[in-house]
Amino acid sequence: SFNDAYLGSVRAQSWWNNATTSLDFSGRVLSDARDTVAKIDGGYFFANDSLDLFGHADHLDIKFIEPFMASILQNIKGTASGDVHVYGHTQTQEVSVTVEAMAENAQAGIDFLGATFFFNDSIILTPTEIILSDIDVLDTEGNHATLNGLLTHRYFKNLDYRIDINCQNFKALNTTAKDNDLFYGTAYATGNAVITGTAAHTNIVVDAP
Repeated sequence: SFNDAYLGSVRAQSWWNNATTSLDFSGRVLSDARDTVAKIDGGYFFANDSLDLFGHADHLDIKFIEPFMASILQNIKGTASGDVHVYGHTQTQEVSVTVEAMAENAQAGIDFLGATFFFNDSIILTPTEIILSDIDVLDTEGNHATLNGLLTHRYFKNLDYRIDINCQNFKALNTTAKDNDLFYGTAYATGNAVITGTAAHTNIVVDAP
């Protein structure tokens, strides 16, 4: 498991590479059905404290990313398939991640809205950004919205984000007095909404007809 998410069993081996003065690594994550759901190969280079790993996921459980996104999204579920590159310097904790993946049967919730959203679409991570481009999102009743977003970060800390949503009769609020006795209820949105903020603050601006 990783970040309290069960990924499967791991088979890995490592060996010393004299030519590159590195500790090379090759690993596989196997599901309970013994299918390979992720593989990663690369090495740690002692001369410059450099980590360089390349991986590929095939229907890998994405719940493990929830701790990185907890200030924005909760109850993350689904799988993803795609490529990942992990590289950087471990002693200074400057390790970067790039990802190009397709999320499959994915869902995520936003606590202060009480809403859960579903999607199957591509997600791109760069060392400083998470890019969401024309994501087709469904609410719990099957209504559609289009989402574009940019989340900037520094090693998955100091999150700053802007999310633009265009929707038609989309279930955007589903809370009770127990959640917030000053602001609660069920609301359907039509129009454009912009959500901006950081890990500490969130602002929502709605332009509805």
